[in-house]
Amino acid sequence: MVDEAAIDELYGFPLDEFIAARTRLAKERKAAGDRVGAAEVQSIRKPTVGAWAVNQLARREPQKLQALFDAVDQLRASQEKALHGGGGRQLQEAGAARRAAVDRLADAAAKILEEAGHGTGRANLDAVVNSLHAVAADPKAASLVRAGRLEKELPPPSGFGDFGDMAVVLPLPDRRAARTAARKAERPSGPAKVQSAAEARARRRAAELTEQADTAAREAARRREAADRAQSEVRRLRDEMAEAERLAARMNREAERAEKRAAEARERAERTRARQG
Repeated sequence: MVDEAAIDELYGFPLDEFIAARTRLAKERKAAGDRVGAAEVQSIRKPTVGAWAVNQLARREPQKLQALFDAVDQLRASQEKALHGGGGRQLQEAGAARRAAVDRLADAAAKILEEAGHGTGRANLDAVVNSLHAVAADPKAASLVRAGRLEKELPPPSGFGDFGDMAVVLPLPDRRAARTAARKAERPSGPAKVQSAAEARARRRAAELTEQADTAAREAARRREAADRAQSEVRRLRDEMAEAERLAARMNREAERAEKRAAEARERAERTRARQG
């Protein structure tokens, strides 16, 4: 049986050392007579760059990762309360806490990727952010992220970006079904009494308010999606600026070396002329 600690250690290796480390571990298991364990180790796939970065977060930033899980728990509880008619402010605060936790982890992942030489391109950071968002809706994904054993990045939850935090954690209530049920309830059957005009007006007003709430929710979702796109654009521009700064620094170093070589050439030329004179 493969030692779980050994597998954890394997996922913690630098990405370019993963294959060699996996081969060593498989050979050790085979030498110990554990062919099943050796095959299990050999079947572990090398993580993608985005998945590897998330795995490193689990090892290097456990407190920031725990803050994300805490925020998700708070968001789930707040949404349950909101769906029963209350806790709207708490839901907004929980959603903001979740987004802040993801942003902090994304910044940490950017540093990890930069230090490892993988670059902080948009594709890699998007893979990290999508995987972090996935923990809200998928318990299996949450378990893999917490353990730091992702093999490939996770897709964002279904509906993410369309309905914001509501769709990520819990399904939205079917308001159309509720309105249909309300209309059926308005129709009297058998000897039921006809509703009074006041009751009819109250029901119509309730339907109007529900429609307004739906419109406001859709607008909020659109604005949140626009904010997410803007944040991704900021990251992209930041990456381009960092790349430009690195290029400028390299060009400066090359210019300094060229100037030094030119000065040395001039000195040699002057010495040569002096000897010939």
